Amino acid sequence: GEYWRQVKSVCVINLLSNKRVRSFRFVREEETKSMISDIMKSSPSVLNLSEMFLRLSNDVVSRVALGRKYSGEGGMKFEGLLREFFELLGTTKIGDYIPWLSWVSSVNGLEAKFDKVAKKFDDFLDNVVQEHMGQSSRSGDDNQQDFVDVLLAFQKENLAGFPIETDSIKALILVIMSLSLCVSVRKLLNRLMSTYIR
Repeated sequence: GEYWRQVKSVCVINLLSNKRVRSFRFVREEETKSMISDIMKSSPSVLNLSEMFLRLSNDVVSRVALGRKYSGEGGMKFEGLLREFFELLGTTKIGDYIPWLSWVSSVNGLEAKFDKVAKKFDDFLDNVVQEHMGQSSRSGDDNQQDFVDVLLAFQKENLAGFPIETDSIKALILVIMSLSLCVSVRKLLNRLMSTYIR
């Protein structure tokens, strides 16, 4: 509807514009340097590069979208939550293909898993939004603001010309993070496939 068209234009203009993407170049560079440093530190031992690249994507996206990294010791819950989320994305619900068998998802526990992960994500995003609301206002430099800051500024000052609810902010954060992570993973997989398949 009209509301989501307006919200989409706010996201495209203020969050996903070329200028905004370029403004986060330093984040990508810092995280890439950090990954290279980790590789150099563990030089003689075997490394799981897939895991490292996924963590790199996760760190970049979470810093840009949420303002800080959610990996390492403090972010194990978030990494586990992301794993559950992507695992469920790859799960087939038989009811989507054969509607009269949709009851199977309730019996085999798949519906309960979806609800559980959705609740965990909602709690996580609620904490992120509350954390940003509780922080003292950041410097006026637009380049230092993450996606949550921008969305909260739109909500607080009603810059969009219509109210943006907190649930809409959480939904937008989830969509932006999912798309960013999926694009990063797809690019990585394409690169790896082109390396091994000639």
